[in-house]
Amino acid sequence: MGNRSSPRTSASRHRADEFVPRRLAQKLPALAQLLDAWLLAEQLGQDRWQFAVELRALEAAGLGGNDLRLLLGMKYASHAAEVTAPRSPIRKFRSLAAAALPVNCCFVLTDAGAVAVERLAAGAASPATGCLGIKPHWNAKTRELYLGGKLVKRFAVPAENQERVLAVFEEEGWTECVQDPLPPSPEVDGKRRLRDTVKRLNRCRASDGLRFFTDGRGQGVRWRPSPSAADRQHVGRRRAAGLR
Repeated sequence: MGNRSSPRTSASRHRADEFVPRRLAQKLPALAQLLDAWLLAEQLGQDRWQFAVELRALEAAGLGGNDLRLLLGMKYASHAAEVTAPRSPIRKFRSLAAAALPVNCCFVLTDAGAVAVERLAAGAASPATGCLGIKPHWNAKTRELYLGGKLVKRFAVPAENQERVLAVFEEEGWTECVQDPLPPSPEVDGKRRLRDTVKRLNRCRASDGLRFFTDGRGQGVRWRPSPSAADRQHVGRRRAAGLR
């Protein structure tokens, strides 16, 4: 009996491994809200809990209780009950039991969750978005950054830190993430410098086809194609309808 149970256990695990990404892929519009909050916190260098997404918003977007418990169980998200006082300048939370989902609970993605959602989103991309299988290209001689033949950014004057980041991405074939390539200095806060560099990379662009952000720990830089205009309009319609 013991030997017969092993194949079934293995098969069950295999089905579970296939089930989880398939189920999460069906929930991408709702998961995008969590990813958006994670990115905002990272770009602004603020505590991600200040951007936590409320349970009612996630339920309205299509995430059920078991979907949320799945995210918690996979360590893709954390949750807590919001206990912010009416006049408090910051949001405050208290911890919750793993399976508890009170009406005042809120969710944030973990770093692992942000990576998972981004990979799902990349897998769901279509040729119409202009980003399937297309990687950026950095031309160091002309100081120009392209995506799919379209100019994203041109540097009129040297920008050493930004150009160093782009050069490393180009050298590594535009892998998903590169470690902080900026030289250490005892007089400089490395994490803050990296965040500032990423913010500048996202400014003054010729087109909005590409975005950069730090890895959540301030130790690396990531990139991804920006949402298409159609995607932004879809999000705008949902927000106008109250589905934040």
